[in-house]
This record gives sequence, C-alpha cells and structure tokens, in this order.
Amino acid sequence: MERKARLAGYELAVDKTERGYQLRIEATPEHESAREQVFALFDQFRTEARRSGVTSPEIVAYWVRRQVKRWSSPRN
Repeated sequence: MERKARLAGYELAVDKTERGYQLRIEATPEHESAREQVFALFDQFRTEARRSGVTSPEIVAYWVRRQVKRWSSPRN
C-alpha cells in the first residue's frame, strides 16, 4: 500500500513495508526550480545593495521592521 500527497511543494508518501510504515518527504521538481530562482534573485539583490553601500544587517533590519508593521496592523 502506498499513499501520496503534495503539500506546499513537497511530495509526501507513506509506504507499508515488511518492517512497518515508511514516510518519505521529497521536494517536487517545481519547488526546487522556484527555490533556485528565488535564491538567485536574492543574491542579485544583495550584490546590488552592497555595491550601493548597504550592509547585510541593514537589509535584515529593514525586513524585520516591515514584518513587524505587517503583523501589528489591524486585520479586516
């Protein structure tokens, strides 16, 4: 018996073997491709920011401030 499901870019599979149940979790090819593209864009952004004199801590601080504002805003 094998059961498969996809969730958020991952393929989950449960196999019944002689030794019991085995859970497999694997990233889908589409997820891997999207992940590589996102990291390539982030590297490009970071490189351009460094050329402009922006440091990595400044980038992280900016991101944290934006997330805090987003989380603290009232939801409709």
